[in-house]
Amino acid sequence: MSKLKKDKITEILKYLKKQKEQIIFDLIIKNYDKTNFYFALVFNLKIKRYKVLFIPIDAIGNNKVGEFACYQFIFIQTVNYIIEELKKGKKLSNKESFCNKLSPTMSSYYIEINTYIDNEHYCFKTTQVIPKEWLFLFEPIVVLFEHSPNIVSELCNKILAHFNNQSNIIEYTYSYDVDIYNTDINIFSPKAKEKGRKLFTNKKIIFFEKIQTNYFAIINNNIFILNYNNVSKILNIYCNKKLVDFESYIYALILALKENYENKFFKLIYIEKNIPKLKKYYLCYEVNNENFKVIYKNNELLLPINLIKENSIKLAPNNDYKFEEQIEKILKKKYSTKVVKQLMTNIKDTES
Repeated sequence: MSKLKKDKITEILKYLKKQKEQIIFDLIIKNYDKTNFYFALVFNLKIKRYKVLFIPIDAIGNNKVGEFACYQFIFIQTVNYIIEELKKGKKLSNKESFCNKLSPTMSSYYIEINTYIDNEHYCFKTTQVIPKEWLFLFEPIVVLFEHSPNIVSELCNKILAHFNNQSNIIEYTYSYDVDIYNTDINIFSPKAKEKGRKLFTNKKIIFFEKIQTNYFAIINNNIFILNYNNVSKILNIYCNKKLVDFESYIYALILALKENYENKFFKLIYIEKNIPKLKKYYLCYEVNNENFKVIYKNNELLLPINLIKENSIKLAPNNDYKFEEQIEKILKKKYSTKVVKQLMTNIKDTES
């Protein structure tokens, strides 16, 4: 964590010690969409009661911690349940790789959990979301948020996304604080800028399209997903591969954003054989003799082109006619003219 935030946490810990409050476990959120919070389950040694503590770190400033400490008492039965859950983590915490899930490329979206059970301290660190392996932390974290102000309920949903049936979670690779529309992008080196500008001007961004709140892009067969908040000036990026010269790719994508560049993906609909009404929509960026390359849950998925013959693949409306020509050309290598004509008729989705 940054020195400033470390100092604030130190102030909070000193405050708790002065108040005779013993930490059972705490949750530190740092630079999460530019916000910082401290949560804790504590035991007050003076009154012998358990409480949940919530502190909005950004509000403290030069004021005393106690002025912003929000407490709520908690039932002993709930505390006992939380402690039992936390004890499960002790059995799993013998490896550093289990406790430390921090992204090597991001300092923002920092999450830290400390447990103090049976006079033993365990520290868990991760980026953006709580990993599925940390199931023992799910209920304790939920309880913390249930006893905190409603303004942080959305934050709870975000960090526990893996446990809330959110199958399309985008775990960012990089995050930048930048106003991409109104300032020169000084966060990148001149070399990265030069390479990125060439990628953009030479049309190496094969696809670039906004889908709901995210931008999806393909450069050199790599998948990028961008999310830009123009209010808080945060640019979050996901890439499906580790890349050399990563920043040059990002600079190219920023230029695409600034120039309102767009080149839409081909759209495919996959129809389940046993559940015809269940349709899955995919962004397709390449087709060859064997497969469609599509984006599925942030990553590449290969759909066999033979699914056309099984009537399991349809073209979504408003696809580029060139995409149809590519498919037809490939099918002609496999089937007779009559069969191809029928398949091309069948592939059109008329129900969407």
